[in-house]
Amino acid sequence: MADDNDALKDFPSQEFNAFSTTKMAKFLLYTKNTSMAQLREFFGRDFNTVVKFRAAQLFIFEKSKQIPVEMNKIIVQFPNRSYKVIDADYYHKNFNEPLV
Repeated sequence: MADDNDALKDFPSQEFNAFSTTKMAKFLLYTKNTSMAQLREFFGRDFNTVVKFRAAQLFIFEKSKQIPVEMNKIIVQFPNRSYKVIDADYYHKNFNEPLV
């Protein structure tokens, strides 16, 4: 499999939107360069209840699930304010090109 960084090279480094087959979702590429300000803006009012850090590892808490966010993955916020962490392959199979 290709290096995760290579698979993500064409993605915007800032928050972006894209359409799936039915609805628009928000995305944020999570890298070593992702700032706390970017995370706060992306999660908005959910930041204080959904985002947790443990030993510098980012976790998203949703419906009593703890979702670890690995580096070089993409955080998705769906219109119903649910979250998912995906890789570039999943993105390309399920979403259209980014709208910046």
